[in-house]
Amino acid sequence: MSYRTHILAAVVAALTFSSAALAEVNLPAGFGIETVAGPEVVSEPMEMAFAPDGAAWVTGRTGQLWRIDTTTRAAHSVGSVATEVSGDRGLHGIAFHPDFPRTPHLFLAYHLTNAPKDKYVARVSRWTVTGSGAASRIDPASEKSLVEWEGDQAGQHVGGALLAHPKERVLYITTGENNQNANLRKYCDDPNNKAQSLGDPRGKVLRIGFDGSVPKDNPHVHTAGADPRVFTRGHRQPWSLTYDAPTGLVLEAENGGDLTDDFDEVNSIVPELTSAGRRSLDPACKPSPVPTTWTASLTLGSITRGTPEPPALGR
Repeated sequence: MSYRTHILAAVVAALTFSSAALAEVNLPAGFGIETVAGPEVVSEPMEMAFAPDGAAWVTGRTGQLWRIDTTTRAAHSVGSVATEVSGDRGLHGIAFHPDFPRTPHLFLAYHLTNAPKDKYVARVSRWTVTGSGAASRIDPASEKSLVEWEGDQAGQHVGGALLAHPKERVLYITTGENNQNANLRKYCDDPNNKAQSLGDPRGKVLRIGFDGSVPKDNPHVHTAGADPRVFTRGHRQPWSLTYDAPTGLVLEAENGGDLTDDFDEVNSIVPELTSAGRRSLDPACKPSPVPTTWTASLTLGSITRGTPEPPALGR
């Protein structure tokens, strides 16, 4: 089966879906799901990124990082990160520098193990990759912290998706709203909740330079009291980011809540187009066409057009 007729993204999907959820998946004619790395190789996979050589690099929630050769199916560890794993925390996002491997940088999002009591500290760092192919490793001494934010240990939703934009040359980062309020309707209708506050990094998409600097064209660089890294706000649990090269869109998948009118969303990340700070299928905490269920949720993925072989699956 060629790359254009199967979903190699099953590296993650086939391992995280329950059998019941997989039974509900209705694929177009000519498509199938193939598991290229089972749980005996990859444990609790969270996110993946494709290197220029076609290998899939996969993060594991407990801090492991694997490289999977998508041709031979061989998998090996390329390193690990010490991370806190309570709740939905752990190692999540991964992104390569657009010039990789010429610029051998890898970006990872995870949670520190030494956070203050009753708090968590999320961090996005840049690492240097040594070697190539099956000999690739992350240099444990090369970590450079780019951004950190603090949240309440008891809260949910931490985000952690990463996108290294190849044209803008910036790093997009998602942060969850860390909600603790059991009254979800009251929280969603509060215009001063964490996700809406420009001074709070939670419930946002942040935008920074590859060195951690603040881009001069960020929308709130000159807004009093605002975190200048904020690009969009009003997010609940922004789970993943994808760059669509033909249109130039940055797309974000967002998990909906448990209210009867809550739905998952696919959002186009463009600042200040709506009150929630982004163009979405519908505003935050309102319905959109993708329902939230207990068996599956929207995690986004690759966008492929036409019939030619894609130059790099997942990019």
